[in-house]
Amino acid sequence: MRVATKGEIWERIVGCAAVVEAIAATETAFYVEGHFKFSAGGCCDTYLDIGAVLDNPARRQVIAKELLGMIVEYLKLDQFYGVIGIESWGNELAAEMVQQATAQGLSLKVITAKKSNRDFCFDESDAEMIRGQNWIIVDDVLTTGRSIILVGEKVALLGGKPRCAAVVAMRSESLQTLLELGLLTTFTLVHAPAIVHGDDCLDCVSGRAHDPIPGHG
Repeated sequence: MRVATKGEIWERIVGCAAVVEAIAATETAFYVEGHFKFSAGGCCDTYLDIGAVLDNPARRQVIAKELLGMIVEYLKLDQFYGVIGIESWGNELAAEMVQQATAQGLSLKVITAKKSNRDFCFDESDAEMIRGQNWIIVDDVLTTGRSIILVGEKVALLGGKPRCAAVVAMRSESLQTLLELGLLTTFTLVHAPAIVHGDDCLDCVSGRAHDPIPGHG
């Protein structure tokens, strides 16, 4: 598994003239300090606003290129049938990755794992396409690993083979869950701030109220 540090990846992105201006204030625009509680459980004192990162098309294009480049560096891309993007930023990245692969002369399908209550589902035509094929699963941030695990399990139940995962940011404590699923190759560009639970969260112990998640009210 390759993990590029935050400094490495942002340096590489800044080197692309098309997005220099857009990410000039990376630290202040994308990393928000506070006391945040996640729906999956746990708290964090720094929130990575992935929506702010990926909302810019030029920046999204460069990030997709970086993810695709890491996969190509370690795996043979022609062994994969396609890319499964987890709704909603995951499928935006997946579509961009497939476009770039096509420009390189590689043929990959792209399908979306759609959110359904607290689960995921596929269109009937996509479900048929999954059977017997190798897939890359793409998401924006890997926090608990739950989304990728659920999608990977759905793919396996449909007779497909989830071979690797690609995410923009991953919390290091999430890796074990992916290993247990069998997604032994996981590519990520940055490590997101760690999550703490229970008494390990000093802000919770002190009675500090939770701040609203940026973009969620």
